Amino acid sequence: MGRRVWPLLVALVALVACRGPDPARRPPTPSPARLVLADSRDPVHPWYRPLAHPVDPATLADLPGFEPADLSGCGAAPALRPDGRVVAVAVGWRGEPAAGQPVACNTGGGVELALFDLVDWRWLGGTGVHADYLADPTWSPDGRRLYALSSTRQRTERGGLGPADEVGRLWVVDPAGAEPPRSVALPYAVHRLLVAPDGTPYLLAYRLDPTERAFLTLDPALLVALDPLTGAERFRVELPGVKLGQRREAGPDGTLAYATYIPALTFAPDGRRAYLAWADEPRMTVVDLADVRIERTVDVEAAAADTLARLLDLVADRAEAKGNPTASASLWLSADGRTLYVGGSGTAFEPTGQPNEAREVVRTRPTFALDTATWRARRLPDAPPAGPSRDGRWLYAVETDRLRVLDAATRAEVAGVPFGGPLLQLVDAGDRLYVATATADYHGAAPYRADERLVELVAYEAGSWREVARCGGHLNLRLPLAP
Repeated sequence: MGRRVWPLLVALVALVACRGPDPARRPPTPSPARLVLADSRDPVHPWYRPLAHPVDPATLADLPGFEPADLSGCGAAPALRPDGRVVAVAVGWRGEPAAGQPVACNTGGGVELALFDLVDWRWLGGTGVHADYLADPTWSPDGRRLYALSSTRQRTERGGLGPADEVGRLWVVDPAGAEPPRSVALPYAVHRLLVAPDGTPYLLAYRLDPTERAFLTLDPALLVALDPLTGAERFRVELPGVKLGQRREAGPDGTLAYATYIPALTFAPDGRRAYLAWADEPRMTVVDLADVRIERTVDVEAAAADTLARLLDLVADRAEAKGNPTASASLWLSADGRTLYVGGSGTAFEPTGQPNEAREVVRTRPTFALDTATWRARRLPDAPPAGPSRDGRWLYAVETDRLRVLDAATRAEVAGVPFGGPLLQLVDAGDRLYVATATADYHGAAPYRADERLVELVAYEAGSWREVARCGGHLNLRLPLAP
């Protein structure tokens, strides 16, 4: 979880009563942030799209006078402008000119990129970007540009068999509307669009196998820098050894499997380096963006002088597997840019002994703190970290029934936050830590009763880690504007 710095904004519709602390002990409400929560509009039919509603961040109680809004997005997570006021949302196409609340995503008209003002609580209208599919809406650090990826239904159906000169398009949007949006064709598939601190957009991308209808990766993976104003390619760096996207691989016995690899990418605060954590191995590729070259590849285990055996083996026993394996990296950068937290996990499907049955097995790699000046690493406690706090003072580590709060400098435990059930989401909002967990009634499938309390959201005060507010909700209670 941890990829961006966000203001105190999250989303939910409070369909059940919320309780807060005694008003005499209520902490001051953060200003000028607005806390937004989202939940199922119909608790008995949770497949309906959630609606969002603002709440008091001190008590989690509904703020009066606000109509629920659909901010859930069509296939792409909403993107919050850096000042915290406006969110970009991919919504169902509402026609020309765009007006009113978004329509359903599956009406057949495609999707558009629209803007919503969280403070005035109203739609600002469309941006002029309309396509079959939209992904990765991303703001520039100053909020003056908005980027997004688009693709067509035909290209999705044809995969690598489609034209090699255009797999999708990158859109560059002026949110103020002074200039019309412009787009450029992309000759590669994009795993991730990110904007570096200096305002340069980057694509983590890969070429497609032209003989396959599926989106299968051809090596090497690419890091592509774009012009912030035009979207034109400035340069690209090949990333040898980095596995990205879906790949067809053979196990030792020759059995084929389609494995998916999800590496993690972040940038140094000055924008001069890119850090890429490998999905399948505890390795880190460091790219010098000023000189456009790979500076180094770090074996994180060796940097920690740790002789741990590899815990993620995605090719073993594939002959009997009933599903396809995945591997993903976790990567967070400390607020001062000095420490990288590097980890990862993977899934494989192993036979149960019963005909046509398999179970999913999750394997987690140890997490290391890697110093970006000395390139020495230190292994962290066994509990997998959920990322550092926004101010860099704390490191959160998840256990089965509690959250451990560690001092980021010493790695010593300073507090433990108990869980009422499995952790669903964790949001650090500066002076508050919001924890969403499943209750005993949560089972992830319909039917439900309208009075069932399936998810609990608890607010803790950062530093003292005492509970300050609690609220219950239904199946889709989430924090969609969180990091």
